[in-house]
Amino acid sequence: MTRWIFAGILGSALFSAAGCGVATDPWEGDEGKARVVVTIAPLESFVRAVGGDRVAVRCLCTTTGPHHYSPHTGDSRLLGKADLFLGVGLTLDESFADGMYRSARKKSLSYVKLGDKLPESSLLKMKHACCRQADGHTHDHGEWDPHVWLGIPQAILIVERIRDELTKVDRAGEDTYKANAAAYNVKLRDLHEEGKKLLEDRSNRRIVSFHEALGYLAESFGLEIADVIEQDAGDNPAQGHLRELVKVCKDPKKPVGAITVEPQYSGNSSATIVQSELASQNITMPLVTIDPMETAEVADLAREGGDWYIARMRQNLQSLREALPAKKAHP
Repeated sequence: MTRWIFAGILGSALFSAAGCGVATDPWEGDEGKARVVVTIAPLESFVRAVGGDRVAVRCLCTTTGPHHYSPHTGDSRLLGKADLFLGVGLTLDESFADGMYRSARKKSLSYVKLGDKLPESSLLKMKHACCRQADGHTHDHGEWDPHVWLGIPQAILIVERIRDELTKVDRAGEDTYKANAAAYNVKLRDLHEEGKKLLEDRSNRRIVSFHEALGYLAESFGLEIADVIEQDAGDNPAQGHLRELVKVCKDPKKPVGAITVEPQYSGNSSATIVQSELASQNITMPLVTIDPMETAEVADLAREGGDWYIARMRQNLQSLREALPAKKAHP
């Protein structure tokens, strides 16, 4: 609760401060386009794929992920002239996005939490909905897993919703948005089939996830999450939990094929601790880098557009294929 209050106060202060002095227009050169602000990079990739040249889009979480993002002065200028604000919801980004929207005080700005708009039948429940942090406080993650963009069926639904929201703010672009969304969702369906084929000959698709972000990816591509290292993103696990992870990885009845780590967090040492302990017991456990796409390079997003998401998902799948053991050929 404290984090929510702080974010609201900070957001109000930043929006108030934005009126002081002369600042560069963050939308300069985008006159005549629908202006969209998104919280995370996958949403920008989807908006670029659907919107094409009719849309200008800016992403908030580029160097810092949504779990730890704090608004700053430039964000107020973005929202002040935006037509549409897209977040995920499901407790992922409300801690900063809700306060920013309230502080914008722009009646014409539409704020949509795309994850909240998905049918419950497409959502996964959090296995660690509430966890105790190192400082003794508990953190409520909410009922539903918010990392919906990592599931291909969910991504397709999000793209369709983005199509509809863009049409609301730019009726003249309706035909363009429909055509672009349909074409992009063909690419997503092709990616889904490609990924399933890529992993179908892996003999052990049971993994330990760095934090609870890969549930939708696992469901999409036939993986199983045995356990997670960090129950709260960026919070180092207790020694007791690390010992439990070693036991999980050692279980001969349910072997683990790999431990995933993330490029966004420097605390991957907790994964190497588990790996080292297993190595001391003559158990080899590969670490495989899987990008949940919670941060991104601004230039890459602008250059690659919709292909940004597809390329990174494809790399994730290729990395899993290389790390997981292959099925033994029958003589």
